[in-house]
Amino acid sequence: MQKQSEHSHIIYYTTTSSVSKIRGFTIDVLYCLKDRMLTSSDIAEITGKYGGYVRRYLYNMQRYGLVEKSGSFWKLTHQGFSLLLYLESLNKDNRIERKKSERKAKEERKKSESCIQK
Repeated sequence: MQKQSEHSHIIYYTTTSSVSKIRGFTIDVLYCLKDRMLTSSDIAEITGKYGGYVRRYLYNMQRYGLVEKSGSFWKLTHQGFSLLLYLESLNKDNRIERKKSERKAKEERKKSESCIQK
Protein backbone atom coordinates (compact mmCIF):
# COMPACT_ATOMS: atom_id res chain seq x y z
CA MET A 1 0.00 0.00 0.00
CA GLN A 2 1.31 3.43 -0.90
CA LYS A 3 0.39 6.55 1.04
CA GLN A 4 1.32 10.10 0.05
CA SER A 5 2.44 12.08 3.07
CA GLU A 6 2.04 15.77 3.70
CA HIS A 7 5.57 16.20 2.34
CA SER A 8 5.19 15.76 -1.40
CA HIS A 9 8.66 14.28 -1.89
CA ILE A 10 8.23 11.45 0.64
CA ILE A 11 6.17 8.37 -0.09
CA TYR A 12 5.53 5.86 2.68
CA TYR A 13 5.31 2.19 1.77
CA THR A 14 3.81 -0.36 4.08
CA THR A 15 4.58 -3.94 3.24
CA THR A 16 5.00 -6.38 6.08
CA SER A 17 6.88 -8.91 4.01
CA SER A 18 9.71 -6.55 3.04
CA VAL A 19 9.89 -4.61 6.33
CA SER A 20 10.24 -7.83 8.33
CA LYS A 21 13.42 -8.69 6.39
CA ILE A 22 15.06 -5.34 7.17
CA ARG A 23 17.29 -5.54 10.23
CA GLY A 24 20.90 -5.56 11.37
CA PHE A 25 23.47 -4.60 8.77
CA THR A 26 20.81 -3.34 6.35
CA ILE A 27 19.87 -0.67 8.88
CA ASP A 28 23.54 0.21 9.35
CA VAL A 29 23.85 0.75 5.58
CA LEU A 30 20.71 2.90 5.53
CA TYR A 31 22.25 5.16 8.18
CA CYS A 32 25.54 5.30 6.24
CA LEU A 33 23.68 6.53 3.16
CA LYS A 34 21.60 9.09 5.01
CA ASP A 35 21.99 12.46 3.27
CA ARG A 36 24.90 11.33 1.06
CA MET A 37 26.01 9.08 -1.76
CA LEU A 38 28.79 6.53 -1.16
CA THR A 39 30.60 3.80 -3.07
CA SER A 40 30.47 0.25 -1.77
CA SER A 41 34.15 0.64 -0.82
CA ASP A 42 33.29 3.72 1.27
CA ILE A 43 30.56 1.78 3.08
CA ALA A 44 32.95 -1.15 3.64
CA GLU A 45 35.50 1.21 5.18
CA ILE A 46 32.92 2.91 7.42
CA THR A 47 31.38 -0.34 8.64
CA GLY A 48 34.53 -2.45 8.76
CA LYS A 49 32.96 -5.19 6.61
CA TYR A 50 34.47 -6.84 3.54
CA GLY A 51 33.66 -5.28 0.16
CA GLY A 52 31.96 -8.41 -1.18
CA TYR A 53 29.76 -8.58 1.90
CA VAL A 54 28.74 -4.93 1.49
CA ARG A 55 28.04 -5.30 -2.24
CA ARG A 56 25.82 -8.33 -1.64
CA TYR A 57 23.78 -6.34 0.88
CA LEU A 58 23.53 -3.33 -1.43
CA TYR A 59 22.20 -5.45 -4.30
CA ASN A 60 19.65 -7.09 -1.97
CA MET A 61 18.63 -3.66 -0.73
CA GLN A 62 18.30 -2.53 -4.34
CA ARG A 63 15.99 -5.47 -4.97
CA TYR A 64 13.86 -4.35 -2.00
CA GLY A 65 13.76 -0.82 -3.42
CA LEU A 66 15.70 0.80 -0.57
CA VAL A 67 18.79 1.97 -2.49
CA GLU A 68 19.72 2.70 -6.06
CA LYS A 69 23.00 2.88 -7.88
CA SER A 70 24.06 5.97 -9.80
CA GLY A 71 27.35 5.27 -11.56
CA SER A 72 29.65 3.93 -8.84
CA PHE A 73 27.68 5.58 -6.05
CA TRP A 74 24.81 4.24 -3.98
CA LYS A 75 22.04 6.40 -2.55
CA LEU A 76 18.77 5.96 -0.71
CA THR A 77 15.52 5.77 -2.67
CA HIS A 78 12.37 7.50 -1.44
CA GLN A 79 11.33 4.20 0.10
CA GLY A 80 14.71 3.80 1.83
CA PHE A 81 14.54 7.36 3.15
CA SER A 82 10.98 6.81 4.42
CA LEU A 83 12.03 3.63 6.17
CA LEU A 84 14.92 5.46 7.81
CA LEU A 85 12.54 8.17 9.06
CA TYR A 86 10.26 5.46 10.44
CA LEU A 87 13.16 3.74 12.23
CA GLU A 88 14.30 7.07 13.69
CA SER A 89 10.77 7.75 15.00
CA LEU A 90 10.73 4.29 16.65
CA ASN A 91 14.07 5.02 18.30
CA LYS A 92 12.73 8.33 19.58
CA ASP A 93 9.62 6.60 20.99
CA ASN A 94 11.80 3.93 22.64
CA ARG A 95 14.00 6.57 24.26
CA ILE A 96 10.93 8.37 25.64
CA GLU A 97 9.51 5.13 27.06
CA ARG A 98 12.88 4.17 28.57
CA LYS A 99 13.15 7.56 30.28
CA LYS A 100 9.61 7.19 31.68
CA SER A 101 10.37 3.75 33.09
CA GLU A 102 13.69 4.95 34.55
CA ARG A 103 11.90 7.86 36.26
CA LYS A 104 9.25 5.50 37.63
CA ALA A 105 11.91 3.10 38.95
CA LYS A 106 13.77 6.00 40.57
CA GLU A 107 10.57 7.20 42.27
CA GLU A 108 9.88 3.67 43.52
CA ARG A 109 13.42 3.43 44.93
CA LYS A 110 13.01 6.76 46.70
CA LYS A 111 9.69 5.59 48.21
CA SER A 112 11.13 2.30 49.42
CA GLU A 113 14.26 4.01 50.80
CA SER A 114 12.16 6.55 52.69
CA CYS A 115 10.10 3.76 54.24
CA ILE A 116 13.24 1.91 55.35
CA GLN A 117 14.76 5.02 56.93
CA LYS A 118 11.67 5.69 59.06
